[in-house]
This record gives sequence, structure tokens and C-alpha cells, in this order.
Amino acid sequence: MLLRWLQGSLLGFLLVLLFIAPRPAGADTIFTVGLHTYQHDQKSFSMDIAPQVLNGRIMIPVRYLAESCGAAVGWDSSKNTVTLVDGQTTIQLVIGSKQEQVTDRPLQWM
Repeated sequence: MLLRWLQGSLLGFLLVLLFIAPRPAGADTIFTVGLHTYQHDQKSFSMDIAPQVLNGRIMIPVRYLAESCGAAVGWDSSKNTVTLVDGQTTIQLVIGSKQEQVTDRPLQWM
């Protein structure tokens, strides 16, 4: 059941990435609801939007979360698509869609 949840959840993927991806000692990332800054590796970085709680869920701007994990983030405005790349894993998210593409494999959000 955990595997199914992780497969259907971009946030699950990013959280797994946070905990299993090799990273330098002390390279922790801290996001705080309502603040337009986050801490990474004991340094402060600005965000254009703050993490917030919507319908009982914490929403963190995916760009800053992915970049803090070492992933490259791209935006295609003509297709309204966000692309995250980390090593050989690519995730594509289309704004307004409940489906994501993970390394050429579509996954439906629950």
C-alpha cells in the first residue's frame, strides 16, 4: 500500500528523494508555513510564495523543494508543464492535470 501511495504522489517521490538521495552532511532543508524564506544547508533562501495549508494539506512550492534536493526544474509556458530532472528520473507535471509523467510512465493522482 505504501508503494502505491508513493507511486501516485509527486510529494511522496520528493520526500523519498529527500531521505535517500546522497547529500552532504548537514544539508538539511527547512520550510516554514507562511514564510517566504527556507533554510538549506544552514543558509537562507528566498521564495516568491510561502508554503501554506490548504484543505488540511501543507503545500510547498515544488521548485524550491526539488532544487533543494538537487533536481533541475524547467517550465514550458506554451504547454503549462513543469519538468523535474534528477539523474535518470524525469517528472513532468501539467498544470490543472491529475496525472504526472514519471520517466515515460504516466501515473494518476488519487
